[in-house]
Amino acid sequence: MTNTRLPEGRLLTYATLVTLLRAVLIVPIVWCVLQHHELWAFVLGVAALCTDLIDGMLARAFSESTAFGAKLDHIVDKCLMFALAVSIAQTGIDQNFEAWVFALCVIAGVLTVMFQLSLWLRKRAVGQDVWDKSVAALGMAGLVLRSAPLPHVVGDVVILVALVGWFALALRAAHKHG
Repeated sequence: MTNTRLPEGRLLTYATLVTLLRAVLIVPIVWCVLQHHELWAFVLGVAALCTDLIDGMLARAFSESTAFGAKLDHIVDKCLMFALAVSIAQTGIDQNFEAWVFALCVIAGVLTVMFQLSLWLRKRAVGQDVWDKSVAALGMAGLVLRSAPLPHVVGDVVILVALVGWFALALRAAHKHG
């Protein structure tokens, strides 16, 4: 299967529509978290995680990879993670959440944006590989688990693993693109 890229003029593909569905899911997920509907927040969060897998599979299956789709996917991932972190912190589900998980999620997001901005300013492209996507999925899964009616330690452990992964990827990227 050849991974051909579509002309940049075509924005709406099957994969992009699935990514947009994930963007739309952010609103009801946040509402469920804020209203303490933990089970529905978890179910919708799992659905959002599934769309993150499906959009990439569709792009490859139909040879619909676009630079716009890749950027949109990345932006929607970050928006979902940030919205989950803020809404969980806002609910006061657990006082410890505000102290370390929220701060680390924000730091990881800021570092990612700063690094990508520095590459863009130096006119260097950076793409997401399987490790980048895996760590992002882990981070989202941890936040979804944190909003679930489960012991919070489950989500905390997954978030910690994702954060270690983010810092490892940042070090790898800094060394590679130095």
